[in-house]
Amino acid sequence: MKIYICSNSYTDIQQKQADECFDLLSSQGHECSMTEGSERSSFPAKDCDLVISLGGDGALLSAARTAIACDKPLLGINSGRLGYLCALSYQDLSR
Repeated sequence: MKIYICSNSYTDIQQKQADECFDLLSSQGHECSMTEGSERSSFPAKDCDLVISLGGDGALLSAARTAIACDKPLLGINSGRLGYLCALSYQDLSR
């Protein structure tokens, strides 16, 4: 599966979490790319199968614009302060 990760990387901790998510998904056989302009951007959002938002509700709303423009499904992972709209918590990834 090709996964496009839209991360809220305003802090070093959030960037580290995005890198860990990228590495975890890649180790499970998924082809991953991050937001364009990132060092880990290997394909555009329009070529993915799934958009993942990593951050809070603001990051999810921003990623929703990308997902809608590309007509792709969206999964929200809360790694921010508020994440009422997100389906998962970042801590759930290690399970």
